[in-house]
Amino acid sequence: MSLLQKIKDKASLELGQKPLQNNAYASFENLGIPSRKHEEWKYLSFKNTFEQDFDWASEIAPNTDIPSLLHEIKANRLVFVNGVLSASHSRVEDAIEGLIVCSLEEAQTQHADLFAKHFAQYANVEQEAFNALNTAFKPQGSFVYVPANAQCQFPFFIQHITTSINAPSFVQLRNLWVVEAQAKAKFIEVYESKGEHASMSNVVSEIAIAESASIENYKIQQQGKHAQLNHYTQIQQATYSNCKQITLSLSGAIIRNNLHFQLKGVQANCLLYGLYYTDAKRTVDNHTRVDHISPNCTSDEKYKGILKDESTAVFNGKIMVHLDAQKTAAYQRNQNILLSNNATIYTKPQLEIFADDVKCTHGATIGSLDEKSLFYLRSRGIPEAVAKSMLLKAYAKDITDLIEEPILVQAIDAFIEKSI
Repeated sequence: MSLLQKIKDKASLELGQKPLQNNAYASFENLGIPSRKHEEWKYLSFKNTFEQDFDWASEIAPNTDIPSLLHEIKANRLVFVNGVLSASHSRVEDAIEGLIVCSLEEAQTQHADLFAKHFAQYANVEQEAFNALNTAFKPQGSFVYVPANAQCQFPFFIQHITTSINAPSFVQLRNLWVVEAQAKAKFIEVYESKGEHASMSNVVSEIAIAESASIENYKIQQQGKHAQLNHYTQIQQATYSNCKQITLSLSGAIIRNNLHFQLKGVQANCLLYGLYYTDAKRTVDNHTRVDHISPNCTSDEKYKGILKDESTAVFNGKIMVHLDAQKTAAYQRNQNILLSNNATIYTKPQLEIFADDVKCTHGATIGSLDEKSLFYLRSRGIPEAVAKSMLLKAYAKDITDLIEEPILVQAIDAFIEKSI
């Protein structure tokens, strides 16, 4: 039985009289699974995945070893296996009055008013099929509420592990993070997989940043060679808020990222950076959109790719400056290094400007490693693989320099060395 048919059967059994979920599922059925005929999906489609026989993922045994990319970081931890919280691996370090760190399931019951106020209020379900599918069923994932004026000492480490040990598996994950006025927080989210069968993770993250609040968000995607990931992130910013978001797509069969910022308050500022690596026949597809809705907002975007073998990468970045968003400053760059003649990059930076007093730039570059630099290093007795690794780490440095977790930077450098 196909995954799509199993979804239909699950909907008929579980949705019942649930207006939010029923409306979301109606949107999903109306939209259908995006195919390459859709402009936003012309280079990548999950349509074939939904025609295959995938099982809904189930919780693995509690004593199963849980990998940890960044186990040395002291953090407020939430560890999920197929969306189910592993209490023995989770803990809260910050003692802040009003701070909530829990699963979405617990938030729905123990913090019902707060959950209802924010859940499914930001991510679009009318036009995004995978968001609608995710919203239609019982939410599984993380809930973090940072109260006003809180200055979190430790980062929030959200680890999602998808398993496909016995059969191909499908899982839907959700994150809902709310940071209130003048609060400050750091989020590190990691996506990993276990098992040699294929897996598909459909993830939706909603992040609400209130007035004068600041967050850092590091997203690390390091999955197995048979793992597929679709991740939609919606970030809404209020007046004077700040957000730095860095996406690191390191491994996995197929990765699709949709990152959408809405700068709704005046003088909001967002920084969005990405580093992606592809090899074999893998595909990484990054779609970003920054909506400048209010005046005097700034955004700075840079995505850098390293492509190897017969892999494919896609970058589609759109900056939308709305009619009233005067004094906008928005910058966007996409740079790519191809280590093989068989690697392919599709890059499309976009600007749509409806205001007349703005500063906006965008651009893209595609090239290979600098032969003169490589020859210089080789002439000093440095082996070719080591020389390439040195040049690629230097290439990635303007992204990794922005990461304020040394252990994470070390992990990325080690990954590049191992890959080359």
